[in-house]
Amino acid sequence: MNIRLLASIVLLCGALPAIAAKPTLPATPIRTSQPAEIILVQQELAAEVPGTADAVGMQFGLIGALVGTAVSNAQVKNAEERVGELRNVLLDYPFNARMEETLQRKLAEHAILGDQGITVLHATWDGDSASMANPVEDALVLVPGYAILSSFEQLSVKVALSHVQRTARAGKKPKQKILFTRNYAFNFPLSTLAGDGADESAARWVAFGRQPLEALLDTGIDQVTDMLVYDLSTEGRDEAEQPIRGMSGTVGGQEFKGRVVREGDRWLWLRSGPGALRTLTGQHPVDETIVAAMPVAAAPASPAEVGSDTPAPARDPAPDDVAPPPAEQPRAGEDIGETVPVSAEEDATIDPVMDTPAETPDEPGQ
Repeated sequence: MNIRLLASIVLLCGALPAIAAKPTLPATPIRTSQPAEIILVQQELAAEVPGTADAVGMQFGLIGALVGTAVSNAQVKNAEERVGELRNVLLDYPFNARMEETLQRKLAEHAILGDQGITVLHATWDGDSASMANPVEDALVLVPGYAILSSFEQLSVKVALSHVQRTARAGKKPKQKILFTRNYAFNFPLSTLAGDGADESAARWVAFGRQPLEALLDTGIDQVTDMLVYDLSTEGRDEAEQPIRGMSGTVGGQEFKGRVVREGDRWLWLRSGPGALRTLTGQHPVDETIVAAMPVAAAPASPAEVGSDTPAPARDPAPDDVAPPPAEQPRAGEDIGETVPVSAEEDATIDPVMDTPAETPDEPGQ
């Protein structure tokens, strides 16, 4: 009995540091030593592989991981072949300009930030130790994106929020550590029709047409940014502590896991996930009838157009001027070393929600 009691005490003591280090949402206004960063690196609709391939690897170890990787690669290749026509439909959609304007406006309206300001980057952060004003700096990082599943079952607009600490290292890139991260997604699941596969679903998205698809993305931008500022509010923090186990919500004839936080005309916000990773996801099922009835709103002005007598149409930077989309955000508390951009094929999600990469090894002689 004494041995069991002693073992329990040892396990409890070992768990205390982890409990004490539980990441929490920073208090608002969020004050950091460096300006908040909005990183806009995505120039076209991304194709995102569902989590089923990853589940194979988790279930069957190394062999499963190899099979899962092969499945993911095949899904990406097939999706890239199908998504081209959909990308052409959305070719002139100014996602980055609209997301930037909406984030800047809502962060200011809801007093989310201190007086450190905001900087907009069109590539992943790549600073060096010599340029850092202090040995240790921190920043709030927001990475938006939009994607369609490789199965063409769902369109999503997402924002990844991270609180990042950067530590200078002599002769090396600063080390980056994620202090906190949270991901927000507003999804548009496509209603299923008997006999539909990826090809048929892709054709349905294309058939919706440019203006209805842009209206969906405008709605997604508005909703996902509302979710972010709500989650950082006092109301959102208090609500996040309420139970979620066994709860679900239904909209458009589809059931989704999680506790319903808000609901409107054909959409839901749901709270789900464990502990500090608990976050918000929006669901707005769509079909031909729903999409045809969506209002087509006038495009908001981009920040560069404010104050201009004749606003010019917003345009994203040329693909050659930017880096490819970043990989999934790491878990809080993990060192990520140097920031290394990845290819679009490797960028399955922004989801947010996340595997933690190992710290990049030092180069020889450094």
